Amino acid sequence: MVGHMALDHDRRGSSPCAPATLFNMKPKVKLIGDSRLYVGEKVPGLKPMYKRMSCEKESSMNDRLKKQARDAIEFLGEHPAIAPDALFGRALYFSIQDVCKRGYDRIVADLGVDIWPSSKHADKFKAEFEKEYKELEESYKDCPKDKMLKIEKRLAKISVPYKKLYGEPWKYDHTEYWGEMSFFIYHGKPKDWMKERSLSNPYSWQAYGGLDMDFGARTFEELLIRMARKFKRQFGDFKADDFLTKKEKENHRKEESFFRIKLGKRPMYRLKRNPKYIEVGPAELNHRWAKWYLTTPYGKEHWGDSEELRKILR
Repeated sequence: MVGHMALDHDRRGSSPCAPATLFNMKPKVKLIGDSRLYVGEKVPGLKPMYKRMSCEKESSMNDRLKKQARDAIEFLGEHPAIAPDALFGRALYFSIQDVCKRGYDRIVADLGVDIWPSSKHADKFKAEFEKEYKELEESYKDCPKDKMLKIEKRLAKISVPYKKLYGEPWKYDHTEYWGEMSFFIYHGKPKDWMKERSLSNPYSWQAYGGLDMDFGARTFEELLIRMARKFKRQFGDFKADDFLTKKEKENHRKEESFFRIKLGKRPMYRLKRNPKYIEVGPAELNHRWAKWYLTTPYGKEHWGDSEELRKILR
C-alpha cells in the first residue's frame, strides 16, 4: 500500500531498461484538484501563481493529457507483466489524498515520516538506524551476511515526527491522486491457462509488489502517464507479442486464429479454431517475460534470490 510516504513524482531509481521515450510530456501549467481548476483561480487559502489560460489553450492541453493517458492505459494493458483484465483491479491501487506542500498526507502528523537508509535525511538519524539494524539482525540471525545487507537495505525504516524533521507542523496545501502498481507472475503451468480461466480462478495470477512503484499527480491523467513511465523503466518497454518466437510471429502473420462459419441464411456466425494457428496464451508470454526480467540487474538484485519464482519458472 502507498501508506503515508511522500511520493517522489519522478524518481527514476535503478532500472535495467532504457529511459522512457513515451509518456514524457509535462504540462505547461500546474493543476490543482481536477483538470479544470488552475493555479491562477481565486480559491480560498491558495495564492495565485499563474494567469488563467484561455479556454482554447486549456482545452488543447486537456486533450493532449487525455490522449497520453489513453496511450498509457493501452501500453499497460498489453504488457506481459500484468495479468489479463487486472489493470484497474488488482494491478493498480489508487487513492485521493490531502497533502502538505512537501507531498505528505495528513497521517504523518500522528505517525511521523518514514525514513529509509537511502532517504536524503537518513544521515541525521544514524543512531536510530543502528538500533533498527540490530533489531533486523536479531530477526534474521540465521541469514548469511551478504543477504543480510540486502535485507537491511530493503526493510530498514524509522519514523520521525514531522515537526522534528521540518521544524513546522503538517499543514494542508493541495489534493493529489496517489497510486501504486504491482506486477504479476502466473502460478501454474502456462498450457493450463485456458482451463484455469474457464474455472474463474484469477488467483493463479499472483501479484507482486513493485519496488519503487508508488507515484502521485494532481490529475488522474497525469497519474496514469507517470504510472506507465515508471512501469516501462522498471519492467521493460514491451507488448506481449514481443516475446513470441520468430516462428510464432511468422505463423500469426499468415494464419488467422479463428474461422467464421456462417449459420445457414441468417446473418449469424460461429467461430472455429484454425488448427494451423500456433496458440500462445498470456500465461506463457508472462513466463517468458519473467525469465527475461530475472536476468536484468534490477531483477537479479531484488528477485534473484526468490526460490518461489525460480521454482515456478523452471
